[in-house]
Amino acid sequence: MKYLSLISVLLLLSSNSLSADCLEQRDSNGQLWARKLGRSQVVDFVQFSAKGDGKTSEKAWLSAKGKALSDLVSECGSIPEETKLFESCQDENYQSYVRYSVSKKDCDSKKEIENKNLRALLEQYKTEVLFSSDCIKQSNECVNKADILIKDGRSQDAELLLTKACEEGKSKACFYLSKLKIDSNFELSQSFFVKACHIVGKLKCFENTIQYKNKKTHYENILKNLCDIGNGYSCDQLIDVGSNMDKKDLLIKGCTGGAKVACKKLAKMNLTSSEIKVFSSDFCKSGIDSYCPKKNKDKYDLMENLEDEEISIKPLEI
Repeated sequence: MKYLSLISVLLLLSSNSLSADCLEQRDSNGQLWARKLGRSQVVDFVQFSAKGDGKTSEKAWLSAKGKALSDLVSECGSIPEETKLFESCQDENYQSYVRYSVSKKDCDSKKEIENKNLRALLEQYKTEVLFSSDCIKQSNECVNKADILIKDGRSQDAELLLTKACEEGKSKACFYLSKLKIDSNFELSQSFFVKACHIVGKLKCFENTIQYKNKKTHYENILKNLCDIGNGYSCDQLIDVGSNMDKKDLLIKGCTGGAKVACKKLAKMNLTSSEIKVFSSDFCKSGIDSYCPKKNKDKYDLMENLEDEEISIKPLEI
């Protein structure tokens, strides 16, 4: 009876302070492992700890394990077969704590053969926890959630979330990703940026190049890339950043790429009659009335239609 009473007391104490038990739980080295989330290293082993919660015990475990595995993949590039779940704890409020461990050697080897069960668990986490938010359907919510994840030190999850949203055609997620990768991987940053540009159109695309402005080389490269795929505003901007590309060629690309300001600058240059004929339609569309034909096609004094700032433009009879 005494033993039964003691067990009852222990169970009662345990049920009333389960949360504290997790935070007070010590590993084989006597360390309070649940208090140190994120990456750690002990001798030749790297460890990835995470906390998760959910409305059910299963969801809480999935959240914690998915977060830890996500961080592991970020460093190791895959989930080595030898990866082990070394510590785990869950309290009565479904707050879960886990710690995975893998040798540094296995992590650095970037093996192609993975732990299939843990990879399946990670994919389940992405689908049921990370990607379950409405932010995949609404760009603003997705970017806001990514901000929170980054502040919580969960940059890997933030990138996974943004990548999924970008793949779903959410331009803000693509632009956000391009900004995150400017310093670490410019080529990847540029690819996300171009994808966003195909979604939002030329003007909005050009407006977002401002995020590269403090990185002169990257800024010029992104403008060149956009100019080459027909973004006229970027072609015109290349002149302002001091590009060594031919000014006239840039204005031609800019004008034919839909940049009205480039058309107005081009129209004021010394153009041949054949060039004027080629670009007259673009000039007209850009707002230079002197290059727009009258409906009755009669000859008229085109100078009358020029605005003050366009007086230097050579008039054309159509």
